[in-house]
Amino acid sequence: VLFLSQFTQLDLNFRAMPIRRNQLIAGLSWASIVGQTTMQSGTMSTVGFFEKFSTPVFYLPPMESDSPRWQEAAKSLRDRGHTPLVWKDDRGLRSLVDKIVERADDYRERELRSISEQMDLFSGEDSSG
Repeated sequence: VLFLSQFTQLDLNFRAMPIRRNQLIAGLSWASIVGQTTMQSGTMSTVGFFEKFSTPVFYLPPMESDSPRWQEAAKSLRDRGHTPLVWKDDRGLRSLVDKIVERADDYRERELRSISEQMDLFSGEDSSG
């Protein structure tokens, strides 16, 4: 098995390694679900990568008893246009799963279309017909 990575063996002890790893994870993902975080965290840094890549971000809304720091971070996620995961019954949960799959499929379709257009540029063909 051959595994290619953006990291060299010298990178293993590099302080920014988790951020670079999270950027790679965000680039490979079709969607993200934030369970709980704070404003100054690796999770919010990774959310920034998801935003950069236009990848759907969902989050679990905080409960009243949750920490104020999580409530602040969830408010930021909401204000940035991300989707809260809420449901009242099994139908709502099924609807939520369908919504996640739909958004991930839309994202994947956009990415595949973009890759196809880029490949056409290299081959000299026009994919628009």
